[in-house]
Amino acid sequence: MLLGTALLILGALVGYWVYDERGRVEALERDRLQVQARVIDENLGRQLEGVNNALAGVRNDYSLSNRKSIGPAASRHLKTLTDAMPGVRTMSILDAEGTVLASSRDELIGMNFSAREYFKVPRERLDPATLYVSPPFKTVLGVFLINGTRVATGSRGEFAGIVSAALDPEYFNVLLQSVLYAPDMWVSIAHGDGMGFLYMPLNERAAGIDLAKPGSFFSRHRDSGQAATVMTGTGYATGEELMMAIRTIRPANVPMDKPLVVGVGRDIAAIYAPWRKDALMDGGLYGAIALTAILGLTFSQRRQRKYDRLEADYETDRRESAERQERALRASEEKYRGIYDSLQDLYVETDLHGTILEISPQIETLSGGQYRREDLLGRSSKDFYGDPERRTAFLRTLMLTGTIRDFESTFVNRDGTAVPCSISATIRPDAEGRPGKIVSMVRDITARKRAELSLRESEERLRAIFEGARDGILVTDVRSGKFLTGNPAICRVLGYTLQEIVRVGVSDIHPKQDLAHVIEEFKRLQRGESQVVADFPVIRKDGSTFHADIQLAPIRLGMTDCALSIVRDITERRHAVEALRASEAQFRLLAEENLAGVVIIQDGRFKYVNPARARMLGYSPEDMLGASSALEFVADEDRPLVQEHLRRRQDGEAPSMRYTFRGRRKDGSLAYFEVLGSRIDFDGRIAVMSTVLDVTERRLSEQELQRSAAELRTAYRRLAQVQDAERRAITKELHDQVGQNLSALNLNLHYIDRELSDAERARLKGRLDDSLVLLEETVARVRSVMGNLHPPMLDEFGLFATLRWLAHEVTHRSGIESELVGTDPGQRLPAEIESTLMRIAQEALMNAVKYSKARRITLALAVTERQVRLEIADDGVGFDLDRQVLCDVNPTWGLMTMRERAAAVGGLVHVASSPGAGSRVVAEIPRGPA
Repeated sequence: MLLGTALLILGALVGYWVYDERGRVEALERDRLQVQARVIDENLGRQLEGVNNALAGVRNDYSLSNRKSIGPAASRHLKTLTDAMPGVRTMSILDAEGTVLASSRDELIGMNFSAREYFKVPRERLDPATLYVSPPFKTVLGVFLINGTRVATGSRGEFAGIVSAALDPEYFNVLLQSVLYAPDMWVSIAHGDGMGFLYMPLNERAAGIDLAKPGSFFSRHRDSGQAATVMTGTGYATGEELMMAIRTIRPANVPMDKPLVVGVGRDIAAIYAPWRKDALMDGGLYGAIALTAILGLTFSQRRQRKYDRLEADYETDRRESAERQERALRASEEKYRGIYDSLQDLYVETDLHGTILEISPQIETLSGGQYRREDLLGRSSKDFYGDPERRTAFLRTLMLTGTIRDFESTFVNRDGTAVPCSISATIRPDAEGRPGKIVSMVRDITARKRAELSLRESEERLRAIFEGARDGILVTDVRSGKFLTGNPAICRVLGYTLQEIVRVGVSDIHPKQDLAHVIEEFKRLQRGESQVVADFPVIRKDGSTFHADIQLAPIRLGMTDCALSIVRDITERRHAVEALRASEAQFRLLAEENLAGVVIIQDGRFKYVNPARARMLGYSPEDMLGASSALEFVADEDRPLVQEHLRRRQDGEAPSMRYTFRGRRKDGSLAYFEVLGSRIDFDGRIAVMSTVLDVTERRLSEQELQRSAAELRTAYRRLAQVQDAERRAITKELHDQVGQNLSALNLNLHYIDRELSDAERARLKGRLDDSLVLLEETVARVRSVMGNLHPPMLDEFGLFATLRWLAHEVTHRSGIESELVGTDPGQRLPAEIESTLMRIAQEALMNAVKYSKARRITLALAVTERQVRLEIADDGVGFDLDRQVLCDVNPTWGLMTMRERAAAVGGLVHVASSPGAGSRVVAEIPRGPA
């Protein structure tokens, strides 16, 4: 009985010890997992805060409303930021259409990502203060990552684009790997909506899995509403029985639309493996004790030895386990040291007197390279405070409270420049529990200070706009209907002072019968709908009533839903409308009696047709007003033309426009109509009023004139061809017959001169010399006539050589310096084109010599695959182009001749001139068939 009692007591003690040991193992593991999760939380929180500040800085540095300001320099800036931020893979600037304007990765510039969630969500919600965290996605470069995005707005608050930073999964892999202290551990990061992002050890199949399933760790943590939880169960992504510590990452200084969720877990079987081993050992020990007790005292020594051996084994296992844990702890400390060295914030340890005991390498970044870590160790921190009083206040607060957060001060560099900083510090106790040292985290807040200054300047500008607006502006609490503030204009309109405005509300400035409508508009505002209330009655302080147009838009001041009302007094406009109606009656009388057609078209249908327009088509005004579309009276082929003109005038692209179209009369015949249309306001809406003239007879006459002109042009071309042929024939005749005869006569005269005796030569010398001179003049005159009729070199050497010869002749005969610039194209043109351009050059040169009083004339010939361009320019007195004074016989004849010659071969002639600025004639002739 005593042995049984002893065994029961011993069994109870063993069971209690085993159970207690299990609880201790569980509590220890919970604490360790929570510590690892908190480490990741703090590091990711600082990283997100750095990303948020960097995006805000980029957004403030570059205005997306001015795309010219965003160029290669912006991409270089983004590359610099990306290189300086180890947790960021890519930074980009996207415009309002989703197109990448600048990026730290050049291959992304010009690509469009408007379909991505990280672009669509910020565009829809449009909150510039929020850091939008996108769900994980696979990029065009094949990388699975998360984007942080800040919205950029224009000067009117419209969506102007986004600034985006892609978090680098490789950086976070290092961070996650650093907290793994056991081979069965794993760590994950998920988006706040439940999609998995990173797993360590790497698990590509789990990336992108939706963890927000009923009963999953993620869902249980989210439903708990707590920032940190520890729970056990089956992992959704791995299917293993786990103990998991989960934390929601949402830094206090970073307004995020979605948080990140970190989970650190271990396999439950692995956690309890040492305990299970110990429990089995204890159970075996207990069994051995019981067996030994039952077998009797004879086996007591043997049982004692066995127990001692088991106890030794147990201690050995515990010691080895402790050594393994110590090695894992040292490895973890080394990993933490790596994280410590890569922190963006500056870590500082000082004693209570301010002597620096430890400082992180980030001092080089904070000081801009002026200090290194070794320079500051052992020095006093007071040497680097810009304001001693701020240091005194910092120490006083720290000593009183033991901790301080976000204390703003300045760090003084070696060159005297001050860097604004934010300091968070705490006092760490020594081994005896007394204050031992001060541990501080120092953050450079230069960018934040610049942003705050920019915000203050923006507020001042908005205040100036608010105070100086001509329209009245009111801010109203939509729940109470009371006015919160107003601008000077609304005070003038309503007759209240600003102090009185904030004591009244909507019910005081609107008639009672209209309050229900006001309440309904406020309800629509609460749903986020902007409204315009037209011609609404408003009561002044003195009781008088006026009508106003009120534009309502929802805004939020702090936690209060408000309405922004812009009030415009339309009393004068109402008077103008009444006057307009009277004028409209006069217009209608005038339109009814007008011989020209007058119509008003709105929404594609006739709203007014005067009798004259109806008679043109053989209809009555009522017939046309009853038509379903104004295009029914337009020829089928011209309907697109008329419809496009109507659209452009209605849209304001062309407020007034004249054009011609074909209309279909009631008898089916077609008629030409000329329309002058204008955009008007008709019954409060946009419409088009047109004046219509029947130009059928004029159009037929114009067509007849065009046919006649074409026939004349054809005849002129044929005449020019015949004329050139005759000139060639005459030139050939002069060269072959007259030229040969003159040459023979010249030879005969010189022969006679040689054969005469001295006496005969003396008697006939005068006559003979006169004959030779007359012969030379005749030869020169014949050559000149041949050159004017058809220069022989045109057929032999081509256009370029002929133009050079013409320039030389002008210089030789008139003394005006003339030259042909450019190079010989080296190819012959069709004879008709060469002849035409030669004649145009002759005409232009003759006019320049006669009238320009120029000192220099320049010819330029350019030949391309499609056309030939000849330009003749002088620096003479010029002329009034409208009068077209080109020759003394007929002022327009010279220009008309050149134009007709060019038109005969399908070309054009342009003339540019003004008094005192010289003249320029340009002929352009296509090389293909005219």
